[in-house]
Amino acid sequence: MTGACTANDTLSGGAPPRPFAKFVRTVVKLGASTLLILLSIEASIRLVYYVRNARVEYVLIPYVNRASGPVPPWLDALRITDPDDGLIFKGRPSVHRRYVDVFRPTHLEEDQIALVRRFSPTVPAWLKANPVWEVKHNSEGFRDREFTASKAPSAFRIVCLGDSWTWGNNVNEAQSYPQRLASLLKEAFPNRQIEVLNLGVPGYSSYQGLKLLQDRALSLHPDVVLIGFAMNDAVVAGWRDKDAPLHQNSDLKPILENYFQSGKLLRYLLDASRFQPIPMSDHLRAMTYADKMISREGWAAPETLDAVAYERYESKTRVSPMDYDSNIREMIRLIRNNGGAAILLYNELARGNQYQLALQKISKETGAPFVDGSALIAEARQQIERELEQRLGLQTQHSEAKGAQREEVEVVFRVFLGEYPVPKAVYVAGPHPELGDAVPNSVAMYDDGTHGDEKAGDNVWTYTASFAPGTKIYYVYTNSGQSGRWENLDVPKVRSFVAPAKKEARVYLPIDSFGKIYMQADPSHPTAAGYDLIARGVLDVLTKTEGFKNYLSR
Repeated sequence: MTGACTANDTLSGGAPPRPFAKFVRTVVKLGASTLLILLSIEASIRLVYYVRNARVEYVLIPYVNRASGPVPPWLDALRITDPDDGLIFKGRPSVHRRYVDVFRPTHLEEDQIALVRRFSPTVPAWLKANPVWEVKHNSEGFRDREFTASKAPSAFRIVCLGDSWTWGNNVNEAQSYPQRLASLLKEAFPNRQIEVLNLGVPGYSSYQGLKLLQDRALSLHPDVVLIGFAMNDAVVAGWRDKDAPLHQNSDLKPILENYFQSGKLLRYLLDASRFQPIPMSDHLRAMTYADKMISREGWAAPETLDAVAYERYESKTRVSPMDYDSNIREMIRLIRNNGGAAILLYNELARGNQYQLALQKISKETGAPFVDGSALIAEARQQIERELEQRLGLQTQHSEAKGAQREEVEVVFRVFLGEYPVPKAVYVAGPHPELGDAVPNSVAMYDDGTHGDEKAGDNVWTYTASFAPGTKIYYVYTNSGQSGRWENLDVPKVRSFVAPAKKEARVYLPIDSFGKIYMQADPSHPTAAGYDLIARGVLDVLTKTEGFKNYLSR
C-alpha cells in the first residue's frame, strides 16, 4: 500500500523537490534580486549624475601645480574628448561648455583640490565674479564651424593643427589664434575667400598630429597647414604616445569599471580615500630636484628638467625628441606632396628645450617658415614689466659689482598687490634658506621704504635675499596668512628665476603682480593677447610665402 501511494504521488508530480533543485532555485531568486538591486542602484546613480550635470552652468577646471587626486566619475559627461583607438582620444562632437576662470588667488591650497571633487553644480562664491569662456564643437569634435572637404576654386584654405594652444584654451572661440588669423586676413584682404580651419585638440602631441593630418586634414585640400606641437610631446608622463594604443587594446579592466557607473564610483571612493595631497612645501622642494618631482608626482613639465640631464628621462616623454623630429618632417613631406605648404609654430612657454631647437633646425633644413610663439610672448611680457616699472617709478637697472667680486648675488623680489588689500603683510616662500625653506608666511616682504623697498606705501612689496650665481629658485607669494600654514596663496603657479652667473652686486627682479602672470591665462597657456600675437606672427610669415603671393596675384 505504501509503495502504491508513493508511485501515485510521483506520477502526479506531488513529490517534494530534490535538495539540489531547491538550492538552484534559491540561488536564482537571490541572484535575480541582487541583480535587480544593482540595476536599481546603477539607474539611480546615472539619474543623479544626469540631474546634477543638467544643472551645471559653468564647468570648473582647477589648474593646480600638483596632482589633485582621482577625478570623480560624475564629471565624465562634461569631458570634451572621447577615447579613440588610433588617436588615443579626440574631440567630443557637438559639445557646448562654459568654463569659469579659476586662475586666481585662493584662500587655502585645499580649495583648488576641492574644486575637483565638488559635487554641487553651482559655482563657489569666491569664483562667481571671475571671467567665463565658452566652447562649442562641431559634429567632428573640432572647435570650429562645420566644414567639408570640398573647396571653392577661388578659396585659399589654411588648416591649423595643434594642441590646446591651437584649440584656444581659456578664451572664447573668436579669441583663439586660428580665428584671430581669419579676422586679420579678412581685414587685410576683404575681397578674397580665405578659410582658416581649426583642427586643434587639447592634449595632442605630434604623434596625434601626424595621424590627424593623414586621416582628415589632407582630405580638406589645404593650401597651407600650420603645425603647432611641442608642449605635450615634451611632458615626462612615464609612457610614449606611440605605445598607448597597444596598452589600450590589451587593458582588460574589470567590467564594473568599464560599463557601470556604480563600479566607477566605488573605484573613485577607494582611490580618493587613499589619496594624499602633496603640500605646496613638498611641491616646491620637488621642483628644485626633478628626480623627486617625477617619483612623487609621476610626471614633470619640461621646464622643471632644466637643472638635470634630460636624457635620463627621455624614455618617459610622451614623444621623444627623435620621434618628434621624425613626426614633424613627415608632416611637412605629406603636406608638400599634397600640393600645400607647411608653417611651423612653437606654441609653448618653455624656452630653449630640445623641441624648440628641433623645430628651428627643421625649419632651417626644410625651408618651412617658423613662428616662435614663446619669443613673442616673452617679449610682450618684458614690455609689460618695463611699463609697470616706469609707471611706478622703480628701479629697472642692475647694479654692477665693483672691486672684489662677491660670492653671491643680491636679488630683490618685488610684487605689486594692485587691487588686493594687505591686512598684515605679503610673504615669499621657496625651497631655500633665504626664502624660509618653503615654510609659508614666515619670510615677510616690506612696503615701508626699508630692506631694499624703494618707495614706502606704493603697494609694491619687496624682499632682498642672496643666492649663489646660477641658482634656479622656485617661489610663491602669500598674502597675510598664518605662519606655517598655506593661506591666501597667489595664482596656482610656481614662479621661478635663475640668479645670473655674472656676479652683480644687486639684481632687481621684474615686478610681479599678485594674482596674475603676465601674458598667461594659466600655468601653461597664454591670454587672448598672446594668441593674438601668434596670429599676427603667422600673418606676417604667411604673406611672404610663395603660395599665398601666387594666390593674391590671380
